[in-house]
This record gives sequence, C-alpha cells and structure tokens, in this order.
Amino acid sequence: MMIIAIIALITGILIHIGLHRRIQAKGGGIVRVYRTTLMTLVLVILVAAVAGASIPEIVLLVAYCLGLSHFVVAALAGRFWGKVGNGTLGVLYLFLGGYLYSMGQLPYGDAPFRQISNNQPIPFVRDAYPQEWITGLPLGPKPEQVSETLTIPAAIQKMRSSNPEGLDPTTMQWSDLESVLELDSHVRQSLQALKQHQERELSEMLSGLNESSVHGTEMRRNAISRENVEDLLRDGAISKARYQTFLETWSLADRDEKAFRARQSQERFQRLLELLEDKDVTESHRVELIRFMIQRFRQDVRLIQPLIRLYDSLDSDYPRQRRLNQEVLALYLQRREALLEGFGAIGNPCLQPLIDYRRKTISDIHYSQAALDQFLNVRFGIHVRPLYEVAEPVAIRNFINRDKYPHLGKLSGAAYDQDYLRRNLIRIAAENQLPGVNDAPMAQGAESIAQIRDLLASGRREAVDHLVVHPDPAVRSTLAWVLAEKKDPATVPWVFELMADVHPEVRRMAAIASGNFRLHDSQSARDPKFREIVRMLVNFRTNSDAYSRAFALSSLVNVVDRQKALYVIDLVLNDGTSGHSLLGESAPSWTNESEREAVHGLIAILSSTPDEVYVKTHALKVLMAMDSPDSLGILMHYLRKIYQDTGARPSMLRYIVPHMTLPQEAENTEDVIIDFARRYRDDPDPLQQPLKVLRANLSDFYNHYQSAPFFQALSFLEAFDPDEYREYLNETKEHLLLMRVIEYARATWGFWLVLWPFSVLILLGLQYGLGLFLSIGGGAHRPTPNRHANPAADIRNRHQAPAAAIVPVKINRTHG
Repeated sequence: MMIIAIIALITGILIHIGLHRRIQAKGGGIVRVYRTTLMTLVLVILVAAVAGASIPEIVLLVAYCLGLSHFVVAALAGRFWGKVGNGTLGVLYLFLGGYLYSMGQLPYGDAPFRQISNNQPIPFVRDAYPQEWITGLPLGPKPEQVSETLTIPAAIQKMRSSNPEGLDPTTMQWSDLESVLELDSHVRQSLQALKQHQERELSEMLSGLNESSVHGTEMRRNAISRENVEDLLRDGAISKARYQTFLETWSLADRDEKAFRARQSQERFQRLLELLEDKDVTESHRVELIRFMIQRFRQDVRLIQPLIRLYDSLDSDYPRQRRLNQEVLALYLQRREALLEGFGAIGNPCLQPLIDYRRKTISDIHYSQAALDQFLNVRFGIHVRPLYEVAEPVAIRNFINRDKYPHLGKLSGAAYDQDYLRRNLIRIAAENQLPGVNDAPMAQGAESIAQIRDLLASGRREAVDHLVVHPDPAVRSTLAWVLAEKKDPATVPWVFELMADVHPEVRRMAAIASGNFRLHDSQSARDPKFREIVRMLVNFRTNSDAYSRAFALSSLVNVVDRQKALYVIDLVLNDGTSGHSLLGESAPSWTNESEREAVHGLIAILSSTPDEVYVKTHALKVLMAMDSPDSLGILMHYLRKIYQDTGARPSMLRYIVPHMTLPQEAENTEDVIIDFARRYRDDPDPLQQPLKVLRANLSDFYNHYQSAPFFQALSFLEAFDPDEYREYLNETKEHLLLMRVIEYARATWGFWLVLWPFSVLILLGLQYGLGLFLSIGGGAHRPTPNRHANPAADIRNRHQAPAAAIVPVKINRTHG
C-alpha cells in the first residue's frame, strides 16, 4: 500500500505540473475547468469518507494523493503569499489525511499503526508468566485437624484430686475474713464499714429480742440457763405451762437472731462478690481475692457469673498496649490463670455457663479466647469450634509490571520515569521475599524457628504470651511466621494481636498468617478479620509498611463478604474516593459499628495520604484472585482516575511513543482487564455483568466527550465479546464518528500547529535559497532583460506581434 501511495503521489505531481504549464500557455481556461473538476471530484470523495461512507481503499488513496500533489505543485510554483497560503492549505490537507488514516485504525486494538510504529506492545501470553501465591503461605501440606493434646496445669490437677469442701456463706464469720481485710486498703475500708453497720444492726436487733423476751416471760432469755429453768419446774416454782411459754419465747428469739445473722453473712458474701469486680481494688490484690473466694466458696454457684464477667473483661482491663509492660503482663497472666483455676475448682456446675458464654462470643475474637478454649478442651474435654477454618491457597499469574513496550533508551522524561518505577517495584519485591519453609524471618536461623515450633506444640500458654510481646522483633516475626505455617484456627487471636505490632516485619508476617483463614459460616455478616485488616491499613502509613499493607490486602481474598472487600480495594486504588464506582458510598449502610468506623477512618486517611504504587499494584493482584463480577467496575474507575490525575490518555500516540503517553499503573490495569476478558471468553458470566459495566462506561465517556477512554473501553468490549462489540458499532455509528473527530483533534493538534510554520519556512528557504545559490554559484552573471524597457526580450511575449516602432522627431521652434 505504501508503494501505491508513492506512485500515486509522483503521478499526481507530474499531472499537476503539466496542467500548470498548460494554464500558463494559450487556452488555459479549459485546463482550469479540467483541474477544477478533478479537484472537486477529489473533494467529494474525501468528504464522503469523512462522513463515514464506505469507499474502496485504493480509490480513497489515489484521490488523496491527487489532492496532495496539487498543493505541493501550487506551493512550489507560487510567489511568496502563494507559498504561504498553499503551504497552510497543504498542512490542513495533511491533517485531513491523518484523520482518514486514523479512521481505519480506530477503534484501535493492541496493534494499530503497524506500518509506522516501531513500538508495538509485546503480546500478552498469560501462561508465559509464573504463578504467584496470594494466600496459603507458606506452601506446604494442609494441616490435619487433630484434637489438642495439652498438659493439664498442676494447680488444676491438685484441685481435681483433692477437691476440698468449701465454706458455707451462711456460716461465715468476721474472723474468717481477717486475711481478706489485710489485702487491700479499699477492701479493708469497705468490709470494715460493712462490719460496723452490721454490728450496729445486730445490737439493735438483740436489744429488741431481749425486750420482747422480758415482756413475754418476765425474764431475759439469757439471764438464766435452760437447766435452771428445768430445776424451777421440778421444784414447782413455775408451772409446766409457764415453762413451755419460756421455751417457745426463747426459741422464737433464737430463730430470729440466727436468721438475722445468716442475712448478715449473705450481705458479707455479696459485698465480696462486688469487690471482685470493683475497679478500685489493687490489681495484684484482686488476684488474691479471687483465689480466696474460690478456695472458700467454690460450692456456691453464685460465684460462677462474676468469674465469667471477670474473664470477659480481661481484654479491656489489659489491652495490648498495657501488656507490653512485663509487670502488667505478669498481672494479666496471674488473673487469667486464677480464673481458670477457679473454673476448674468449681467443676461441672460451671461447664454449662462457660459454654453459653463461648456461644455468645463466638462471632468475635478476643485475645483470651485461646486460653479458655484450651482449658475447656483439657479440663472438660469440650472442643469449641473456632470461628475460622483453614482456607484453600489462591494463586494468580504474575504478569503485573511486565515490559510491555520496547525500551526507548531515554535517560530522562516519562520513559525513564516509567522504567525506573518498574525496576523499583521489581527490586522491592525481591528485597521482601518470604523466608523458606525451614527459615525464620529477620535472619533468626533454623534453631529459633524450631524452638518456637516446639513451644507451640507443648501447649504452654504463658510462654506464648511472653513471645507475643517479646522485646526482640525478630522473635515476634518468627512467631508470626510459625503461626502462618501452623495454620491452626485456634491461634487466630495471637495472629490478630501481632497484626497490631509496632514492627512492620512482624505485621507483614501476621498479615500473611491471617490470609490462611476464612469464616466457617459463609452467611455471617461479622468478620473480625476484615476489621483488623482495615485497622492495619489505617494505623500504619510509613513507607516500610507498604508490604505489610499489601499482604493485608491479600487477606481480603478470603473475606466472606466480598462486597466489603471490594469496597476497601476500591478505596485504596482511588485514594479514598468511590463516587463513580459500582459499589458507591456503601459504608454508611453497614450495620456493624466497628467496621463502619474503621472504614470511615480509611477514607479519611487515604484522602490525605494516598497509598504507594506498590500497594495499588498488589490490589490489582487481589482483584485478579477474587475474580468478582464487580472487579471490572473498580478497574474502570481506577483507570479514569489515572487518566485524570496524570493528564495522560490512552490516545493514538501511545503506540508511537507509548512511554510518553501512558503511566505504568494504567498499563498494569489494562493488562488485568484483558486477562479478565480472556477468562470471560472461556467461561462467560450468565449475568453479563462485564458487558453491562463496559456499556455504562462507554455511555459515560461519550457524554463527557472523553474520546480516548471511550476507544479504550471499546477495545475492552471487543476483547470480552466480539459479537457485542460489532453490535455496539452498528448501533452507535454517530457516536463513533464524533469520538473519532475529537480523539484525532486532541491527539494531533499540537503536532500540526508546530508543523505549519516550520513547513512554510522550510519551503521558502529551499526555493529562495536554492535560487540565490544558483545565481551566485556558476561563473559569469547572465543579466535579466528589463521586460518593461524591452518587451520583446521577455519570453512570455514571444507569441505577440511586435509593437509599432516609435521614431523620435525633433521639433525646432522658431521665433519671429
């Protein structure tokens, strides 16, 4: 085709040179009519082509070359203003020719402008790229779900074997509480106040009883003993009826006193139960109070609920920030173990309340749950099913950040920036490689990881608690990596705790471990892992946390509620804005208050500090792994944001100088969309969701006159469904024509605006410079005759008859 164009152009130039000569000669009027007719025909063909008429390519090419040759000859043969005018018209004509050529290329696919572009994209072959595992790390055999074989603590063994009798609260005396009075000032003050109050009430009650006894028997009940009264009866001093009156009156008084003292004992017991949960009691003394109550009143079932409430408040009384202090951690462990010992000492009566408590808290994750579940399994043989189960590993093809275009060898500008960005992403990924199966993070070595494995297998709760807040971050990261390798749902509370660690490497390993679990109940609306992931994305914004946030996003793959997971990915990609996505502003409608609060915090933090490119690149991989119908809407929204923020568009020039027209993030996103298209063609979605998304985006791009994204979305539509693509072209011909005009004008107006003055200057310089060179370069100068003084010397007058000779006549004037 290029050869035909050259031949047509040369032929047209020769034709127009001949026509020009004929016009200058005699009879030029007919030649002018002929040339006007020819150019009118060329104009009609070109206008019809612009209007979208179907014209054979060879006819259009020949007509265009004839018109172009006319402007070339006219510009060369004209004078100064003729050269300027014809040169300008020639540039406009070239602009029209470029548009006609682009009409054959738009809508463009992966390889338009093949004849003129040396930067064709490397073909995308999905199977040529290695697999990358998103979840299920580290890879290995799936762990077997076996029952726990943990040793029973010695204290519980002792309580189970001896099982001493407890004290009855109704027989409790103040002498029994002397050891408690010495514990804490607040306990002592509270019990002393109660003692004074009870002693005052008792004296008043005894005085009342004695008074009633005197009035009823004319004798105080404690004045004489019963034996003396019996002696009086035998001696006849009193009658038998009087004797019975004494006995009945004193018996009633004794019963009232005994009942009053029992009520006071119950008041003391209730006050002790209140002191168990009293925040003013010193923490260390509260543990001793718990042990005292368990030792003395283990048979009283009223002690069970306060102990359960104390266990439930452990996480609020000792949050992670407090347990980082070793002394506070020791207090936490003492209280927890004291409560567990109490449950064991009470025995079977506390089993059902504990099971009811775990059923109530099964939908959430607390740090102390792991120890309680282990205790229930060991002490009572009850296996509490955890909230999570082990998820299947997920892998994708890692073609992100591929070298899509040949390198241009530039040392600056957009090409260098994109190559530098791509190399940095690959280098960062290499620097953050995960450890091997038997390797520990942060160069800990195989010995350290073996010790932690043995410790977890032994079931020593306190030792693991110390590891969670160990001063050395290498030990904590190794623990997180072992938990990821263990894949035990019972260890999820520890994993969540490590996700809030102060060191980014520990958080990264914990985020990897969290990706190994998913909810048992697929219909559950509450997923604590989702909340912990969002909190991690909000709270840790340093550059060293990029990999931690990336793997936190990977954990979203196994979140049950995919709409929430997609919403978070949409926020990360679009820096906190989701107004144009399919998901919209859905966070305010969530019923879970903690999740909604965390997501609103993510929106606020992303709006002020957008995430790094690496995290967004990883978010694209997560979208590929989730493979949701809504993923395409998120990707299209992200593409639009890239175009708006960077000022780059997927225009026609990207295939001529691609590195200067499209950022790396857009290239990655387009590759992911094409991958979705290929998977869609293999297994079409019955709901046709991707096609609906593309049609909606095409309509939106057209309404906003965004031509380049319009044609890019059109190429995506062709990749998803060629039949739908052809149907869309037939239905919207006028849309396509308008978008072609807008896209071509936006993509090339700067080039033509610069070409116009330079082309005119070059044309003038060549002609006048060449004439000057010929006039001074070759020996003797041949003078040009003056055609005004001697018209016969002008070659243009050679066919005209010579003018009449004019003979000068001298007239002399005479004076008379």
